Amino acid sequence: MWWAVLLMLVVLAGCGGERAPQAGSPAPRGDAVTPPDAGMPAGHGAEPGRVRVPRADPSAPEAVVRLAGIQAASGGAPPEPVLLKRPALEPIAVGRDKQGMGRIRVSMKARLACGSNVAPLIRYFPPPAVERVRVAPGTVVATRLERRPVVALRCPSGAPTAVEGTVWADATSAWETEASSAPLRFSYRR
Repeated sequence: MWWAVLLMLVVLAGCGGERAPQAGSPAPRGDAVTPPDAGMPAGHGAEPGRVRVPRADPSAPEAVVRLAGIQAASGGAPPEPVLLKRPALEPIAVGRDKQGMGRIRVSMKARLACGSNVAPLIRYFPPPAVERVRVAPGTVVATRLERRPVVALRCPSGAPTAVEGTVWADATSAWETEASSAPLRFSYRR
């Protein structure tokens, strides 16, 4: 009788569970969400636009901000300041992470010359929040997020005579790892 119990344990031990994929196995096809990288080399335009959030991701995302054709990226040096042609700020912030993105934020601070006064201006798009950005593993999320706010640089009495400020992008991955772009300085003179 003990051999029947032993045989049953051997059979049950061999059942269930999925086999781990072997190295060199082809990437999934069809409508399935592909795992990060999916066997595709980065930079070839074949990276998936949406992925399932993995169980762990210690890597930081990439944060980029563009203004008037000038770009500042995370890990890079600040570029030369941008001279605005009109008192409006139209930055483009992009966050990328092959393991999934949680949020992209545009942050800016400026000083506006309003006649003989100087007015500070600080804006965040989206505004700071109390809740966490972390996304549960297995959730399908985008690998690239973009934000394009338009900020009118105005004084209470109308257009400023001058503006000086800084804009940057803050990217947060699905696992709450963060990166900020290099600061991009800007100015305006009437």
